[in-house]
Amino acid sequence: MKNLILYIITITIVLPITLQEVYNEAEPGNGYDKYVVLDPNQIYEGGLYMFEGSTYINCQGSTINLNGGAGISVFADDYYNATLDVEYCTIYDGETYGINYTGSSSGNVSNCNFVSNDIGLVLMDYSEVNLKNSNFMENHRYGLGIISEEPILHATYSNFWDNPEGDCAENCPG
Repeated sequence: MKNLILYIITITIVLPITLQEVYNEAEPGNGYDKYVVLDPNQIYEGGLYMFEGSTYINCQGSTINLNGGAGISVFADDYYNATLDVEYCTIYDGETYGINYTGSSSGNVSNCNFVSNDIGLVLMDYSEVNLKNSNFMENHRYGLGIISEEPILHATYSNFWDNPEGDCAENCPG
């Protein structure tokens, strides 16, 4: 029994859980195509690409470590709708972004922390995002980047600090 417990602990430490794995295994719920509730005591690794459907992610305070790679990307167009509602996450160490809404994607971001990404949250093209109660700190360039003139951002009660090139940038280079 002792060996079994040690084995389980070792496997849990050695084999991290990826965000993609959790997303792939998620079931529909509460009106979403993918309803994801993460374990608050777990660090999830890697990014995620969403090209269709509606997704809800509740991190319950857990961390998504992007490990210097791509972040969470949501893309929609005239043929495939994609939405992402995310809350209570710390999104860390994205090479290009923490979360990127592009095309005609939309979503809600609330009670999240964006730390040490190149740009914490990126809106491009015709995306529309509601941002609420989130923190953007120590991202390498900007906390929030709006790339192009078309995205719509509704932001309330969010904080920005120690983002070297600026906390928020409109029409910034991507």
